[in-house]
Amino acid sequence: MIGGYLFAQAKPVEPGNAAEVVVTEGLRATGWIGWNTSVVLTVVLIVLAVLWLIRQRELLGNPTTALFAVLRSVVIVVAVWMVAQPSWKRTETVSRRAEVVVLADRSGSMDTIDPPDAQMLDDWHVAISNPNDAVAIVQRVQLDLEMAGRSDQIDANLIDRAVVQLKGIRDADAGLVDECLSSLSAASEASSQWADTDDRAEKLALVASREDSLQSALIDVETLRSLLVSQRVRDGRSERRTRKELVADLLTRFESQLAELPARTVSLRRAVFSDRVQALTSNSWSDELVGGDASVDSSGSASSSSSRTDVSAALSFVRSIDPKAHLAAVLMLTEGQHNAASRQTPVEVAAGLSGTPVFTVSIGDQSRRRDIAIHRVDSPAIVYEEDRPQIEALISSYECEGDQVNVTLSDGQQTIETKSIRFPSKISDVAVQFNLPPSPIGRKQYRLSVEALEGETSLQNNHAVLSVQTIRSKLFLLIADRQPRWEYRYLEQLFRRDNRVELDKLLLMPKVKSTLFQNDADATSLLPTTIDGWSKFDVAVLGDLPPEVMTPAVCKAMASWVKAGGNVIIVAGKHFMPAAYTQQPWFDLLPVTNQAIESSPSLRPVPSLEGFTHPAIRLDDSQERNRALWKRWMSGPVPGFVSPYQVAKPTSTVLSSLGSLDAIEDEDVAPAFDQLRPSWLSVHRVGSGQVAYLSSPISYRLRIRSGDTYHHRFWGQLVRWMTTAELSSGDGMVEIKSDRSTYDEGQRAGIRVRLSDASGIPVRGGDVQIELTSDSGNDTNAFPPQTMQLVESKQSAGVYQITLDRLPAGVYETVAIGPTIQSMRKTTASQGQPESKSSDRSAMTFTVQSSGDLEHLMTEADPLLLSQISEATGGMRISPAALEEVLHVVSLAPDVSENTRMTRFGIAGPIYG
Repeated sequence: MIGGYLFAQAKPVEPGNAAEVVVTEGLRATGWIGWNTSVVLTVVLIVLAVLWLIRQRELLGNPTTALFAVLRSVVIVVAVWMVAQPSWKRTETVSRRAEVVVLADRSGSMDTIDPPDAQMLDDWHVAISNPNDAVAIVQRVQLDLEMAGRSDQIDANLIDRAVVQLKGIRDADAGLVDECLSSLSAASEASSQWADTDDRAEKLALVASREDSLQSALIDVETLRSLLVSQRVRDGRSERRTRKELVADLLTRFESQLAELPARTVSLRRAVFSDRVQALTSNSWSDELVGGDASVDSSGSASSSSSRTDVSAALSFVRSIDPKAHLAAVLMLTEGQHNAASRQTPVEVAAGLSGTPVFTVSIGDQSRRRDIAIHRVDSPAIVYEEDRPQIEALISSYECEGDQVNVTLSDGQQTIETKSIRFPSKISDVAVQFNLPPSPIGRKQYRLSVEALEGETSLQNNHAVLSVQTIRSKLFLLIADRQPRWEYRYLEQLFRRDNRVELDKLLLMPKVKSTLFQNDADATSLLPTTIDGWSKFDVAVLGDLPPEVMTPAVCKAMASWVKAGGNVIIVAGKHFMPAAYTQQPWFDLLPVTNQAIESSPSLRPVPSLEGFTHPAIRLDDSQERNRALWKRWMSGPVPGFVSPYQVAKPTSTVLSSLGSLDAIEDEDVAPAFDQLRPSWLSVHRVGSGQVAYLSSPISYRLRIRSGDTYHHRFWGQLVRWMTTAELSSGDGMVEIKSDRSTYDEGQRAGIRVRLSDASGIPVRGGDVQIELTSDSGNDTNAFPPQTMQLVESKQSAGVYQITLDRLPAGVYETVAIGPTIQSMRKTTASQGQPESKSSDRSAMTFTVQSSGDLEHLMTEADPLLLSQISEATGGMRISPAALEEVLHVVSLAPDVSENTRMTRFGIAGPIYG
């Protein structure tokens, strides 16, 4: 730099936004005169001042002359400095490279193998294996011409590029190519004349002329493409490839072409999507698309070949990218069947992409092909012993008119029944019913299979797996209380009307009423005093009973029965229960401590975080509806009595705590486990049995404005849950359970493992995992075994949990494993303590029911949706051969921004500004 100082420093590229920063600094003159002029003027003035003083030297003397020369030089320098106003200029230039986002669909429908006669396959094979084919070139020319007409003034560069490519295929059809070239020449000439004239009328005429010429060229190009397609000779490929394989090959070729382009400063941001978006973790598209199925990520969420297609999520991923990034274009390769639940439609999300064009590439045949699918299976989750439950399956078919197939139900070892069905039309749904044979108590798994037809698009939807839990036909129940409280009255009426319940009852006031046989108790006792006497019952509901009834002999026998597998529900009372028994040994059976606390009369039952989804107290299958029902119930009068014994033990599970009415609005209603846990309903395991405790007898208020509906459901679920082992398995040390026995596809499955030492104290800070396995009913694409780490709960001591998302249909088994569990087993064995039969393996099962495999039922492409997405963003739906051409129709120039800072130098120092 002349007359100043300048240096530049370049910072390395930032990987997050592909930005390069160059800093330029130098001294500049910003006043009335420039830097060069100020220097010359300063020198001239100093020379003149010195010469004038030399002439006065004889008069002034040499010392004075020298002093005046220095002073006048300083004055001249200061004066010129003030006029020139020198400043230090710092300029930071940020250059961001253009980025192209590539989104590839890897949902379940992308596993489809399209039929060999699909015209779509020819375009994909040409784009992958022969991109210089005349049809591929014409498709690229179409993209050039469409994008050339998008701006107010036709892009001459795109016109020239189209001309060059058309001249290269003149041999295909010289007449049509020449007509296209003539129209393009006219459009280019009209555009040049438009720029050279200032007459408004002439400009309007030239605009109309160039648009007509460009449209004429587009019509000629489309005619040429149709002609070339009709002349194409099919090579009769025998290789059948999935859509994922085709997309992986095309993107691999696209990236190799990108690397060969000279002077292209563009970055790729790559991602795959199904019902969620995942940034590419491998350099190989084939590994991510073809080899990325049926896996469980670190959060415990499973993704599989049945994953839905969420186009909205893919476009939202683009919106979430750093706003500073210079996005030139988005390339989306998908069949376009958006079938996942989303708050916004794909077109609505696309409209908010702020001018980033989306170019969509459609894959898949646009017509439905020959296929049979098990659309839905309806089966009971729980049945009674000796029942023959009925299951019904809906079989859907496409292009199978008149075909007859066999539908087989088996239990894995032998065939139960086979039925033949015939499809009456091209698109039809046929229902088929089976009766399951009587099964012993426990869980049993069944498989439903439909015979495959020749030429089916997908065989993955010809199988379904279901699981049924068989329980005892009769439930033997005991209800005992001191007086006929409302809780007792409604429970007695409820279970007396249930023909599945064999009810015994004991009421002490106003006079003793009992249905117990004399051999159930000795002459001096109203309740059984032996284990055999208690073993008659599946569940005992005990109210406010006095010590003269709950004698030591009764309590001892009851405790032994519970530990052997019995179930007790204790309902607190004002007089005796449980206040009169806090010093008795059997009090240890309760899930609460003997610490009494004062309760505010305004406290009401509030389902805990676990309680809102727990099968024992879920009032409605919808979580939102369930929350609303509990809030409506609690909005009534305050409870008349709440026992002061309500502090839950660390080993117990609080299904409903005691809190204020506003607490229902907060989803995280469970307090930390190191604080007091006031509970209304708490449960815990004692040996092989379970004990539940209600600190206030107010469940009858569920009848307010609802009749029997929710009161019946609450108590029926609670009793059934305590008597069935479908949701919980394990021993006193390791207990594993799920929050439901049956899930629909898409629902979250919550798995919890509770650890307690031999004395019942929760084990904290453990290392716990689960091993998840499944029989999905399809041997060719089975769910692989997965091992997942559990996270310790902040709400419950010794509880470790995980949430599983998006599991495919099937029956799953989870086994609790890990170093902590192994150590507990070894410690128990070394101490010689007795172990239960299940102590060496704590496992449980649950079922994910198919809700209709939309990914494999609807595999056809949806070009209309893809076109709407592209139009909303200023992009286009393009053919696969035109993928690389996108780099020529969008601006890939870097985004350059400058930030300048001036520092002025005054007489006293720098002045920042």
